[in-house]
Amino acid sequence: GRRWEKLAMLPVAPFILNVILLCNSRGAFLSCFATCGVLLFFAPRRTRKQVVLLLGLGTIALFVMLRDPRIIDRFMTVFVPSEEMDAVSGSRISYWKAGLRMIGDYPLGAGGNGFKRVHGPKYIVEVNNQVFSARAVHNGYINEACEWGIQGFILRMVFVGAGLVLLWQASRRPLVTDAREELFARLMAICLLAGMVGFLGTCMFGDRLDNEWGYWMVGLAVAHARLYAAPAREPEESLREPSSYAGILGHSGPSVPRSA
Repeated sequence: GRRWEKLAMLPVAPFILNVILLCNSRGAFLSCFATCGVLLFFAPRRTRKQVVLLLGLGTIALFVMLRDPRIIDRFMTVFVPSEEMDAVSGSRISYWKAGLRMIGDYPLGAGGNGFKRVHGPKYIVEVNNQVFSARAVHNGYINEACEWGIQGFILRMVFVGAGLVLLWQASRRPLVTDAREELFARLMAICLLAGMVGFLGTCMFGDRLDNEWGYWMVGLAVAHARLYAAPAREPEESLREPSSYAGILGHSGPSVPRSA
């Protein structure tokens, strides 16, 4: 990118890390580790140097910002002994069990907020004899099936999985001729892929699968594929409305007169 774009990223990146830290979420911390692993493991060889540089800068910024003892204490609870972890996560596992019981009773779903506002408290009481007026199931995948049924969960995962496939293909075979543009396309694809993995990781510990970010990430994947992995079109062909749609879909069809 241009120099002013690179300079603009310098204050943006620490703010992003600050948001993650202030979320005070162990699930977010673990998802960050998964994101870094995806960046290192799946990055193409030509982009690995840039990926390592990005992670190094992020690590430096992270250590500079880790000044709040509450954040450090929360982070360290991820690595507590197993007996302490059982006490910490026991209630969350109870919510998951309650959600699975509800899916068994409502396989086609119960509608929006079906667990948290309507049926959830009853199933939580059945599992661990605790009384809650309203409580989330703390798992985006289970919550999706509770609200919109097994078929809704499958459709959601197909939707997200399509974005992952597009990014994987673009990170391996971007259809560009310029070497510098190809490097950028691969690096951007792998960053978006890692971001989607991080998003899916947080959904394991919170009801976030239906959040707006899921739509944005898939939308970015489609936009990236249109720019770097879609079949190339002739300049004059893009002026014809019917054939330009065919080019986007990856096939050519008979030309239609403009009067039609």
